[in-house]
Amino acid sequence: MGCLVIEQVWWVVVIIMLLGLNDGSKACLEEEREALLKLKEAFNHPNGSSLPSWNNLTSSDCCSWEGVSCDNSTHRVISLLLDYVRAQELEDINWSLNASYFLPFRQLQTLDISRNYLSGLFGELRLDNLQTLYLEENKLTEVPFLGVSHSGNSKTLEGSLQQSNASLTSLASLRALSFYKNSLEGSLPQQGGLCNLKNLRVLSLGRNKFEGHLPSCLNNLTSLRVLDLQYNGFEGPFPSSLFHSLKSLRFISLEETYFTGIASLSLLANHSNLQLFSISCYNNPNLKLETENPQFIPSFQLMIFNVIKCTMNEGRNNKSSVPSFLLHQRDLRALQLAYLNISGSFPNWLLKNNTKLDSFKVGHNFLTGPFELNSTSRFMDMQYFDVSYNPINDEIPPHVGSIFPNLLSLNMSSSSLQGGFPASLGDMKQLNSLDLSNNNLSGYLPQEFGKGINDLRILKLSNNNLTGPCLPVGSNFTHLLIVDLSSNNFTGKVPEGMINSLELRMLDLSTNQLYGEIPSWIGNFKHLGYLILSQNSLTGPIPKSFCNLAELTYLDLSQNKINGTMPNCLNMPSLRYLHLRSNHFMGSIPSVLAKSSLLLTLDLTTNKFSSQIPRWFGSLLNLRVLLLKD
Repeated sequence: MGCLVIEQVWWVVVIIMLLGLNDGSKACLEEEREALLKLKEAFNHPNGSSLPSWNNLTSSDCCSWEGVSCDNSTHRVISLLLDYVRAQELEDINWSLNASYFLPFRQLQTLDISRNYLSGLFGELRLDNLQTLYLEENKLTEVPFLGVSHSGNSKTLEGSLQQSNASLTSLASLRALSFYKNSLEGSLPQQGGLCNLKNLRVLSLGRNKFEGHLPSCLNNLTSLRVLDLQYNGFEGPFPSSLFHSLKSLRFISLEETYFTGIASLSLLANHSNLQLFSISCYNNPNLKLETENPQFIPSFQLMIFNVIKCTMNEGRNNKSSVPSFLLHQRDLRALQLAYLNISGSFPNWLLKNNTKLDSFKVGHNFLTGPFELNSTSRFMDMQYFDVSYNPINDEIPPHVGSIFPNLLSLNMSSSSLQGGFPASLGDMKQLNSLDLSNNNLSGYLPQEFGKGINDLRILKLSNNNLTGPCLPVGSNFTHLLIVDLSSNNFTGKVPEGMINSLELRMLDLSTNQLYGEIPSWIGNFKHLGYLILSQNSLTGPIPKSFCNLAELTYLDLSQNKINGTMPNCLNMPSLRYLHLRSNHFMGSIPSVLAKSSLLLTLDLTTNKFSSQIPRWFGSLLNLRVLLLKD
């Protein structure tokens, strides 16, 4: 009987082992449990409370802890996803991490310690099996195993190279390496260093402070698919040989670098895997982009193509055209060609050829009409559409709303647009931002617009010839943050269509033909920072509800017919500009303004204020302009 019980127990143990149902405490190697607890202590220094599931209970399996993954057979840790672990309240406390904490994890393949406010990483990182290393969005100024040179001292550089080569040799399996958005600086070594990582597929150095020439030995990283160099100080001749050699590249990001010479896109003609190319030249006039000489038929189909403020195809009367290779693109998701002096007719063929576009931005060019959109087309993925600052000189297609039904942002400002305001804009149910300012639009705002859009946050219609009520009768916007309807011919009272937008930050209705009293409900906008109602025909006193506007920084009520005294309860500690010129205010200047210690401009010109000039003016130490005329 006893033997039978023993035999049954043995079979249960065997079954548990076969099914992988063994006790959790045995699934976690003790040396790695101890290493993880030391790591937790480091992340929480000096008084954090992150990683609560990491504990010293014998029943707790460290392979089930937050961010930890283990191999099913060896039970060794193979992945540590520790991004966003360090508590935000410790953000301003400098802390460094000893890389040796990771040495016990011999089979570690993935390590992500991004976004942890890490200011230093020291010691050796010897992990033969590591394939992915992410250190993004920290505060790192240097990483010892990179071998970055900070001086011209040859001994310093030689020692740095030796250390980096030794450490990087132990990371020979690395496929993805990202230092995106830190404060790393200095020059990359021209030999060894990153060039030792022959298996690297992803290299992101973007948004750091690297400088100097790119190492030519990077040409040997023939498996590289992602190369992110954006927002660094890399300089020297454009590395044409690099892009000619790396035929596997899919992602190239070169925004805000300082390369010189000519960057010819024909170098990439045979890069059949290329999906993203992005470059900007805001602070670099010495880099010239060439897309037409020679012309080429690409073997790739881009998903994202961004070129911003570069000198493109120089020597053509300071103007260029839309790159001709785009005629062969059919899979674009995002296109941005901004600040490039592109001339010619609006490229409606780009929209016709790329029906999956979700972002189309061609602002700040010289594109003209006709502005044609196929009325039968539906761009269901389009979310961002920007043709601002182009002399289009045409009407907005009346069916624009049905063509882009899911648009989040529409910017057609400063484009010489004329005609009426399309009622179909009300079909854009998800629209967050609408900017049609600085055009020649006329007529009323249609009721369909006021009733159709529920999520509108930004509304800019200033400097047009629009008439009728500021907002359509019956409209009810509840999420507005910024409203600028200035410099039109709107009539009537301040519109109630925004009365429920309690998060409003800016309201500008100046230079219209509004009349009646300032409504008291404006005082419900407790986060209002800018209120501009000047150059209308508003009457009556300032509502006492204005005493709720404690966050106001700019108040302009000038050139109206407002009367009465200013409320003594005004509490505007953030106020910097107060313009009350050309009204009928009377009585004394309220002493409560003495609390507005940040005032820069105080204009009380042409009113009926009386009493002595108050002594507390002398306490406004930031005041630059004081106008008391008439």
